Amino acid sequence: MTFVGKLLVFLNLVFSIVVGVFAIMTHAAGTDYKKANDAFAQRYQVLDASRTAYQQEAIRLRDERAALVKGLQEHGAPYPELKDAKEADKVAQKAIDMLNQRTTDVANLKKEVQKTTKDLSEARKTAQDAVTSSQTATADIQRRQNEAKNLRLAFEDASLKNVGLVKDLNDLRDRAVSAELKWTSSAERVKQLEEQVKEQARELASVRANFGGSGGIASSKPGLPQDMPGRARPSTGVTGKLNPPAENIEGTVTKVDGTQYVGISVGTDQGLQRGHTMMVFRLSEGGKYIGQVRIVDAQARSAVGQWIERPRTTPKVGDKVGSRILGD
Repeated sequence: MTFVGKLLVFLNLVFSIVVGVFAIMTHAAGTDYKKANDAFAQRYQVLDASRTAYQQEAIRLRDERAALVKGLQEHGAPYPELKDAKEADKVAQKAIDMLNQRTTDVANLKKEVQKTTKDLSEARKTAQDAVTSSQTATADIQRRQNEAKNLRLAFEDASLKNVGLVKDLNDLRDRAVSAELKWTSSAERVKQLEEQVKEQARELASVRANFGGSGGIASSKPGLPQDMPGRARPSTGVTGKLNPPAENIEGTVTKVDGTQYVGISVGTDQGLQRGHTMMVFRLSEGGKYIGQVRIVDAQARSAVGQWIERPRTTPKVGDKVGSRILGD
């Protein structure tokens, strides 16, 4: 190969290398251009989105400004005209402070709402407990009312029974008093009869002594002692103790004069006369027989009695006086 051929080959190689370099540089430049174009497109999109957002924010701010101006006008406050950036910053700072205050107020309100909600929940729980307690108390009150009603019925029944028992007890006491007074009266009469028998025995002994020398008294007549001249009938001292009125007379002691006399609430208008004897007794304190009095003075509606014997217990106003003892 000649020198020219070699030179041509060398030049062709150099040209090929240069073309390759240019091709590589062209490809790299195209790639960089595509990347730059894509980056520019993305930046354009970002800027366009920012512009749109700024436009929307401007519209929103314009609307808020209009609403703020309207609100201030409604409250009679003029809207400040912003002449420079400093005033704008002041207004913005003031708005920020207001927003922060409102944020704080909202947070406080949230806390109060939470506290109120909690208190409301507790109040509802307390109210539910109160309703439950009220229902329980109502049931307990109803039960106690039923028990009280049953106790009242039982008490009324027991009261009626007690009334009957008291009545029976009073009847029994009156019967016991009547029996005791009758027994006392009977004992007094037996005593008086015994004294009469003793007196008659003494009279009989006296008669026998007086007529013993003439053949005894077996054939003597009953009226003989009273017909003997110059001899008075011996005083019994007892026969006169019992001289009750023919009719049953009952009264009360109205006055007590020591152990000698008593005032009586009945008199001649009921048939009581001087010389009559009356029995004095007491129905209270278990029933007591006190003694006998002889009427020494009788008025229309009152009388005075003298004790025949010392009373067995101290008499008092209200004691009973009767010619017989409880219908004897």
